[in-house]
Amino acid sequence: MKCFELLTLVNAKTGQFVPAAQYIMQPFDSVNMNFFNAKPKPLSDKLIPETIVSLKIAKKHLETQEMKDRIIKDAIEALTLYLAANSAMLAFPEMMVPISVMLAKFKKGTTN
Repeated sequence: MKCFELLTLVNAKTGQFVPAAQYIMQPFDSVNMNFFNAKPKPLSDKLIPETIVSLKIAKKHLETQEMKDRIIKDAIEALTLYLAANSAMLAFPEMMVPISVMLAKFKKGTTN
């Protein structure tokens, strides 16, 4: 997610369009819905790696509710930056339609 936030900053500063929305929206894909609907495992060591500097997350941390919440929070932050950088574009409404449909499906399909 941090790489896409950097690409968004490049997009905002240079004005060149960088199509990164499909990668930012990956956690909200219907394929990952089972992952977010699965019962979370308890956090065993009370320490979750910081997503700002972590390149890889252990499976024991990945399946906890705290990490799932952090993944969604980071994806929403990256998506917000991306949409803010491209909000002045003429094609912004057309760019928002598939994103809003995917977010509505995710909201409707997840229980947690």
